[in-house]
Formats: sequence, C-alpha cells, structure tokens
Amino acid sequence: KDAAGRYIQTLDTEVKRISGMAGVSVDGATIAATSRKLGGLKQQGEQFGTTFTSPLDKCRSAGIYARMYWDVMAGFITTETPAKALATYRENARWCREQIATQPKPTVTIKAAAGKPPFQGCLRVLSLDEQPGQAVSWSCPKANVKL
Repeated sequence: KDAAGRYIQTLDTEVKRISGMAGVSVDGATIAATSRKLGGLKQQGEQFGTTFTSPLDKCRSAGIYARMYWDVMAGFITTETPAKALATYRENARWCREQIATQPKPTVTIKAAAGKPPFQGCLRVLSLDEQPGQAVSWSCPKANVKL
C-alpha cells in the first residue's frame, strides 16, 4: 500500500505538470523527456497487478491513463479530448486511492472439480497446465469456505 500511495502521488504531480503545459509551446526535448518519464511510470505500475487480479489494479490503470493523458496533450492521440482523458485519469486515480484505503479480504486457494464453484464467491484460477478430468484451482473468499 505504501508503494501504491507514493506511485499515485507521483502520477498526480506529473499530471498536474502536464496540465500546466496546455497552450504553451513545448520544445522537442521536453516532449521526448516527458514521454520517457510517463512511459517509465506506466511500466512501474505493472507491479500492482493486472486488471481484476490485484487489490491495487486501479493503481496500475491510473498509470496507463496518466500516460494516455500525456499522449493526448502531446498530440500523439487525436481521437480523445484532453478533458476526457484527464477525467478518465482522475477517475482511475480515485479508485486507486479507494483500493489503497480498503483492506483486502483474505482468500484461500482450493483444488476441486471443474464446473460449479465449490463455495459462493469462488473464482476459477485459469492455468495453462490443466488436464481434462483433473482438479482445478479456485480462489475463494476465506469467510465463505466451510470445511
């Protein structure tokens, strides 16, 4: 959570700096440096997991949308307006902050037959190593598991 908090603060600082560039002539070196910086921040967000699989996945999304906002402001993306791109970033940043403030629910992984989840709220864990007829893994909210 600490790393996510620092990450979202860094993103907010960069997005504010980018917003300050609106209507100002920016040289090529600044554009290149900002592109590298936002690309690095986007990549740094990978540590928070992929969408729907991590309790901090919206922090990763915030990094993606901060980069997208820059791409719109720099003119690399012309199918989006700066206002919409900024709103999308802010929405994902807000969700990131909510995820940081929310305590994740404990889960357990269970091996069981494929098909119907063994308990309410269980999600099947997909694996490339699965064999037909073999037990599969399920990620279940610990509170729902009754053994």
